[in-house]
Amino acid sequence: MATSKLVSVERIRLKKRIREDLGDLETLKSSISEYGLFNPVLVDSEYNLIAGERRLRAAQELGWTQIEVRVLDRLDGVALLDAEVHENLLRKDFTEKEIAKSIEEKKRLLHPPWHVRIRNWFARLKQRLFSKRTPLRTAQPRSASPKKSD
Repeated sequence: MATSKLVSVERIRLKKRIREDLGDLETLKSSISEYGLFNPVLVDSEYNLIAGERRLRAAQELGWTQIEVRVLDRLDGVALLDAEVHENLLRKDFTEKEIAKSIEEKKRLLHPPWHVRIRNWFARLKQRLFSKRTPLRTAQPRSASPKKSD
């Protein structure tokens, strides 16, 4: 069974790890800064790191004091090692074709066709025009003022 929670980064302990080379963390830090942490780091019930050292290090370098973790409990040494290896090996990187497709999609989103740009411009104009209008006031009945007696 696994549970997710927010814990202090100082609480997570690093023991002997398979990964020795963390590589460049700058792009990961940039992604985490912009979008947040997509996947929590994995720890055991004693907060020993199982997987996610690069994410943990990036968060620490960004000055985070807390990080989301997923606690895997009741795992023996072999299962813990399998979890670390599987986390790093069983993912599938994009193919060159998929990378090219993502670049084309980003270009399309950043530079939409002229008719989409015009439609978006009118939508923004409409929003600005109507958001500045004040609601119509309903006429308030006048209260009868007391008559002055001479």
